[in-house]
Amino acid sequence: MPMTVDLGKVPDLQECIETAWVDGVKEFKLVNTYRSNTSTYALLHIKKHMSGITIRGSGILDGGGLASHIIVVEDADATIKGIKISSGNTTDPVRVAKDYRGRPLRSIFEAIDGAGILVLGKSNVNLDDCRVTDNHSGMCGGSLSNQGTGLVEVSECVFEDNSAYHTGGAIDNLTHGATIIVKGSEFKNNLSNAGSICGGPHGQITVFKKTKASLYDNSFSGTTYAIDAAIGSTIDDSGNTYNDKPIKPRRPGQGGNLVDKSKHAKQLLFFNVHLVRHGLLPFIR
Repeated sequence: MPMTVDLGKVPDLQECIETAWVDGVKEFKLVNTYRSNTSTYALLHIKKHMSGITIRGSGILDGGGLASHIIVVEDADATIKGIKISSGNTTDPVRVAKDYRGRPLRSIFEAIDGAGILVLGKSNVNLDDCRVTDNHSGMCGGSLSNQGTGLVEVSECVFEDNSAYHTGGAIDNLTHGATIIVKGSEFKNNLSNAGSICGGPHGQITVFKKTKASLYDNSFSGTTYAIDAAIGSTIDDSGNTYNDKPIKPRRPGQGGNLVDKSKHAKQLLFFNVHLVRHGLLPFIR
């Protein structure tokens, strides 16, 4: 039986979910709104021991601009259905470094990408009928960064008003072996290259080399192009539209002058410096 969680009455979402999980609850129905009023690494960090969890309902998870990520899935299988995921933010290097709760000796992108949802390790994630809005990444994947080696499936979701300093205003399929399926979803006004155009311009979905993406029947609108796919990526696509016109993924341009490249390098340096100051030794993948 699912457990109904009234988010308006929960002081600590992570503690609430983990306590119920230990008691044998595997499915949670979220209602009302949980809003962070303090800075934190993630509103909900789903780790290996919680693999198989289902989060569904009409609830709103709102980071208030203070949570680096709304949901982190790490070495776990998770189903997330019907939830609104909003206001994650990794644009402040000092706050992100202070709140970082991931493992040391990992890529810096595991700290600053995926302000809405961050997928790591051997994770299989099903995201269905969710609304993901107003999340802002200090580097890539404004609303979702897939850095896992499992399968991420996105169905009938809405991604709106998310942004990334660099690639993937909404979604970033980043690390070697990452596989994602996105179908029947709507992308509205997700901004990539918010900070620099180095190696761009990029799209609302960015697919890196040595990754796989299947993209079907999605609609895109706004000023940022729909999909960019690096040479060496594997793309299967059909039925996608951009501003009501059929489109195909395109290769990212080679835009960006010396100023853009300097901004990009400076951003990475700032995050690395602050992470090191907080006892971590991140590397750039």
